Amino acid sequence: MDADADDHVVKLLDARELVARIKALIRPHSGGVSSCLACGDLQYMFDTREFLHHDAPVALWRREHAILETRMLRQGETVSKTMQMESVFSLDDEPRADAIDIYMHCLRKRLEGPAQRS
Repeated sequence: MDADADDHVVKLLDARELVARIKALIRPHSGGVSSCLACGDLQYMFDTREFLHHDAPVALWRREHAILETRMLRQGETVSKTMQMESVFSLDDEPRADAIDIYMHCLRKRLEGPAQRS
């Protein structure tokens, strides 16, 4: 740290935490880049890693958050099920491809909101 290091990783950590640390280090050097990413009525706040839907915070489970974050960060790109599984499951988990479908269903319901459900 005395040699101008911004961060130090002591032991092997979760890949999502490593990505979050890298993003945090890049942020101050990104100049005038927006701290918010929008897709329709959904916003992703980089600094807090929070989602807003119609300007209201969205409460998500950890895996739902990982899926939505991956999709928001890769807007306009094809996001494979394998890529989603890598964002959701750690090395200690037993990944299941059908779990992604279940999480996506839950996300759609959550973002649909009670006022819009029929």
